[in-house]
Amino acid sequence: PYDRLTFATIRPDGKIENAYVTGIALAGWESGTVHDRPPFATLTSASEQQYVLDNHVEARQLGAAVIGAGLRSWLQVPLGDATAPVGYLSIQALKDGAYSERDARLLQLVAAQVVPAVKNAQLYERTVALAGEARLLADLSRAATAGLDIPALAGRFLEMVRTRIPFDRGVLRMVDASTGGLGSGAAVGRGAELPLPAFRSRTVTEAVALGRLVVDRDVEPEEPSIAAPLAQLGLRSSVTLPLISDEHVVGVVTLRRMDGNGFAQDEIEFLSRASAQIAPAVDNARLLAEISTLASTVENSPDFICSADLESRVQYLNGAGRGMVGLATDYDVTQLSWEDFFSQDEAARLKDVSIPSALSRGSWHGELWLKTRDGSTIPVESIVVPVYHRNGALLGVNLSARNIADRKRAEQELHTLATTDTLTGLLNRRQFMLMLDQAVKLAARHRSQGTLVYLDLDGFKYVNDTHGHIAGDDLLVAVGKALRANVRTSDVVARTGGDEFVVILHDAPPQEGLKKAGQLVKAVADTMVVTGGEKVGTTCSAGVVGFPIAETTADDLVGFADLAMYMAKDAGRNRAHAYDPSEGGRELVSGLQRTRRLILDAVDSDRVRLYRQPIVSVATRQIVMYEVLVRLADFEGRLFSPMEFIPQAETLDVVHLIDQRVAELSFTRWRKYADAGQPLRLSINLSGRSLDADMSNYIIEAGKRHRVEPSTIAFEITETATWRGGAQTEAFARALNDAGYRMAIDDFGSGATSFKQIRSLPFHYLKLDGSLVENLREGRHDRDLIRSLSGLAHTLGVEVIAEFVQDEETMEFLQACGIEYAQGFFVGRPAEFDENP
Repeated sequence: PYDRLTFATIRPDGKIENAYVTGIALAGWESGTVHDRPPFATLTSASEQQYVLDNHVEARQLGAAVIGAGLRSWLQVPLGDATAPVGYLSIQALKDGAYSERDARLLQLVAAQVVPAVKNAQLYERTVALAGEARLLADLSRAATAGLDIPALAGRFLEMVRTRIPFDRGVLRMVDASTGGLGSGAAVGRGAELPLPAFRSRTVTEAVALGRLVVDRDVEPEEPSIAAPLAQLGLRSSVTLPLISDEHVVGVVTLRRMDGNGFAQDEIEFLSRASAQIAPAVDNARLLAEISTLASTVENSPDFICSADLESRVQYLNGAGRGMVGLATDYDVTQLSWEDFFSQDEAARLKDVSIPSALSRGSWHGELWLKTRDGSTIPVESIVVPVYHRNGALLGVNLSARNIADRKRAEQELHTLATTDTLTGLLNRRQFMLMLDQAVKLAARHRSQGTLVYLDLDGFKYVNDTHGHIAGDDLLVAVGKALRANVRTSDVVARTGGDEFVVILHDAPPQEGLKKAGQLVKAVADTMVVTGGEKVGTTCSAGVVGFPIAETTADDLVGFADLAMYMAKDAGRNRAHAYDPSEGGRELVSGLQRTRRLILDAVDSDRVRLYRQPIVSVATRQIVMYEVLVRLADFEGRLFSPMEFIPQAETLDVVHLIDQRVAELSFTRWRKYADAGQPLRLSINLSGRSLDADMSNYIIEAGKRHRVEPSTIAFEITETATWRGGAQTEAFARALNDAGYRMAIDDFGSGATSFKQIRSLPFHYLKLDGSLVENLREGRHDRDLIRSLSGLAHTLGVEVIAEFVQDEETMEFLQACGIEYAQGFFVGRPAEFDENP
């Protein structure tokens, strides 16, 4: 609802014209008025939103008149991109008609629909304004069809252009389609008597090769031998434009000046329009010449080529045309008319649109549908040109048509690729987001409810690692079919990521949606594929959220469902969990998304920062190795500690990216220090979520690439990871151990690892949990426990590192226990790990 609406367009001179105004009148701002800038507000203050929304209009520009009319709320959107709009659409309301963000988005959708019509209308107005040009160019087309050869036609065209664009030398030449070389043509102006081949320059070659306009203010010849004639003529600047007909470069026109300032934009635009008009005429002149001398070439052309008189009666149809529509080679085509080749609507379009346009502009290009004798249709790209007698009398028209059925099929395939996941055949993420946005708006409009279900496969990476990607792809296809089979045909199923699926349940309240989500989870668990004689399957975790939710976008809903899905994983996986705002809602989703962006940006933009903390020998107090510590920096340079992003990175399943980057940077520094004669021993932390075959393969490959000595590198994994990871952790540790790297169990004493589990792992260091060490002076129990753990480690043949060492008394106790290494603020604080020694 509005009390005043303004539909304004941007004129070629950049000014704003009120094309249509309705509602409350404002003096001086009626339809047809012109302004230097958009009324009331511009879009620069809200370029990201692509609209301006103001429910508290103040006295700016039109403010006084607006307030006097009682208008208080203003909503304005661009027609087209906000950076290059073709106009503006704005609505205003009285005091009680405040607009919302939803209104703004709706008006944006309306504006997006009307933009093509605005552009077409502007193009039409421009065409009318250039009617004089069109008539002049039509004369050239008549000349071409009247029998002028290419040099004569080229000369006439250049003389016509010269009346609008001053130039010192102009050249128009044909392009040989088979070789790309320049053929016949004409030159006008300075040096017109010189041979044309002497003036092929770099700009001409570029224009022909790229099929676009080339402007050069300092003409450079393609060959040094051309420099002398150019210099003698004093030519400095040029504009070169290819003549394009039916997507092929058929010729090239070049204008040159002695003035080094070049050609103005309006001159270039006119040349573009003129060239667009003359190109079909030039092409047609060549075609007619070929028809007269090479009739067999036309007859054997794969295109439909037909001539008709002014009454639409067919005069000639080539062999390909006969075959295309199903006519015998000896059929008398003079008995036929356009209506025999086209449907009634298409024939009317030819008569009322195509032929009149060809007569006024020299040619018409467009797509038509040919009708065959059996009633089927063929899509064709068509060209209609008028045919004139040498005396100027109009004889009829020629129509050539190319079968574009293959191109249409390719376009449909491209559309399918743009909206469909190629592996499963389900909708892809882009199309899903459009469908979700539509579903939310429909639910709000009809006061109904729907449910979004976000499903993520549990442990799918393990399937790929153990059975191969082919088996993984087969399982994804089977899961997609299972999801599709367990919902209604009206519901939407999409694959939005590697192992992520989403389902939109229309007209399904949240409770009903949660029940259906449980059925989908079970359907996934029941899905199996056979590979290598073995059944392979997986489970999934699902997040469920109902919609619509007030002031919530489709992106918000995906975030809520994603959050609920992680809650399902944390609760044990293979289950569905409904979104609960009390679990964090938008704030938590936003926080996770910010952390994810921080991590991905830091990895991609080289903002992973390394620190190192010394580890010393308890006996000698000398540094024997460094523990590598990681920080992330944002775009403003602020550093974030591991506790601020590692837990979220594990939740978001991106922690492996951090671990890979830390390993890469550590190996790079190791190599530089080694080359400088300062060898290092490093201890690198890894998350328990990264301990898989992909990570071990990455580390081993990176080590070889940087020529790292594996025995000088230790990798720390937490005690908790050793018993949670099970066989996968053990396989990871053994792979690195076999490659020569050393392993350490970190935070030992804080978990519940059994002696059996410790013995099964190939590790070299045991790092005591800092909570046992930092309070040794007050806790006798901790002292006894450390003695026991030290004895256990030595029995297993591994060395012990004590963390959080705070004072000399602790160092002496550690030495008495036979503990080899110490780490903590007492022996050295973390410092930035310089990239260079």
